Amino acid sequence: MKPMNKVFALLALSFFSYSAHAVDGVYLGGQIGAVGMTGTRSDTTIGFDVDLGLRANSIVDVVFHFQTSSHPGRTVYAPHLSAEIHYADVNDFDFTIGVGPGMYFFNSPVGTDTNFGLNFGTAVDLKLDEAIRLGLGARYHLVFSPAIGNNFWSFMFRAGYFFEW
Repeated sequence: MKPMNKVFALLALSFFSYSAHAVDGVYLGGQIGAVGMTGTRSDTTIGFDVDLGLRANSIVDVVFHFQTSSHPGRTVYAPHLSAEIHYADVNDFDFTIGVGPGMYFFNSPVGTDTNFGLNFGTAVDLKLDEAIRLGLGARYHLVFSPAIGNNFWSFMFRAGYFFEW
């Protein structure tokens, strides 16, 4: 192994071993709300989202989202990751912004169109106690696709539970 590869391997190993011990807890939540397609195929429907997150520290969460919504002529399945940054904590309200990659599956009677994309979002949660959260979240999905109208947005009610280590 080349010396530079050894340095990168050691750095990666130390980062991942530190990250594994730095997890403060796990977040499990769900969302329901409006999902709207943009472009020529614009429509709005009800969507659902399941969230599973890891709290790396008091500022950053890494959250896996699985969102789905049914639109005229197709169903959207959108598993995506986001790094959520807690930028303000005012009284019992927690404000976050997030960004991350996603895979987007547009299932229609003709077949499934699979695309990569990015998601950008923000949320405000009311902390009912140290574990239970209720809030509102908005997210925009920028889908890298040749088809016009595959980008979409969501505005959802959120509920979740934080399991602290």
